[in-house]
Amino acid sequence: MEPEKSAARVDLANLQKLSGGDKAFELKYMANFLNAVPEQLSRLETAMALRDGTLAYNILHRLKAQLKFYNIKAAVEELAAVEQKMGETRVINADVEKSINIIFKEITLACKEFETLKENTTKLL
Repeated sequence: MEPEKSAARVDLANLQKLSGGDKAFELKYMANFLNAVPEQLSRLETAMALRDGTLAYNILHRLKAQLKFYNIKAAVEELAAVEQKMGETRVINADVEKSINIIFKEITLACKEFETLKENTTKLL
C-alpha cells in the first residue's frame, strides 16, 4: 500500500512506513509532535529574546530530527543554513535571525497541517 499524499509541508511517508498502517500509532506520533514542537518553539523564542545563541542553536539541533523525519524541507534547509551561519561562535546576527524567523514560520505552518492530518486520521479510526 502506497503512503497517502499529505499537505505541502509535512510528509507522512516515514511515519506510515514505521506504523505499518496502524492509524492509532500514527495519531500518537502526530500528538507527540504537536505537544513537543510548539514547546520547543516557545523556548527558541525565549532564547532569541535573550540573544542566547548557544541555547537557540541547541534547541534547533533538537528539532532537527523531527523536522527531517517528517521531511519539512523548508525548515530543514533553513536549519542547515543556520547551523552553518552560527558555526562555532553561536552568534545571533541579522542573517541568523532572518533564517530563524523562516524556520518559525515553516514549523508553525507545519503544525497547522499536522492538526488537519490528525483530524483526518482520527476519522479513519
